[in-house]
This record gives sequence, C-alpha cells and structure tokens, in this order.
Amino acid sequence: MQTDERRRRLIQVAGLAPIAGFSLPTWSQAFDLSTRNRINNGFYPDLDIALRASIEKIPILSGAETKIWKFSGHLIKGPEGSVTEMTGSYLGPILKFYRGQKVRVRFFND
Repeated sequence: MQTDERRRRLIQVAGLAPIAGFSLPTWSQAFDLSTRNRINNGFYPDLDIALRASIEKIPILSGAETKIWKFSGHLIKGPEGSVTEMTGSYLGPILKFYRGQKVRVRFFND
C-alpha cells in the first residue's frame, strides 16, 4: 500500500516540476524590486495619464454599502478628451487611445 502512495506522489511531483520550471523566471521578474516604479526617461509618450485606485464604500444594491475599488484618472499630457470621468458612477474613467499612440499610465494604488 505504501509503495502505491509513493508512486502516486512521485508522478504528481514529476508532473508539476516542468510547470514550476517554466513559470519561475516570470515570477522572479514580477517580484524584482529594482525595476518597479522606474520611469524610462528615454520614452516620450503622446499620452500621459495618472490613474488612481482607492477603496470606497457605496450603495450598489439596497441595504448595506459595498466596498469597491474606485478608479479615477486625469490627463497629464495629450489630446483633450483622452480621459473622461464618469461622474456619479463607481466605474472608472473612459480612456481613449488611438492606434500607434505612445501611452504612459502612472498607476497609484491607494
């Protein structure tokens, strides 16, 4: 009985090893703090946007308030109308991009 359990465990581990091997480089890049919050000074965007996420409580349905992530944005540089706030809505701003446009989004997570 123990031999069968060991065999199953070996097969499980052997099956997961390739998945772990392929995903490890991606995860290590995601947690690399040296590349976070660094703006590329050689990049000149046509459109520069500041986008902020904050937690708010609003009444979506009758009864208790619901905790949501509310997104707001404003235009730093670029054509007018590229960022449109949806007044009175918990949905985020409407962002308007055009093909070939270089865009920088500065994201602030509150």
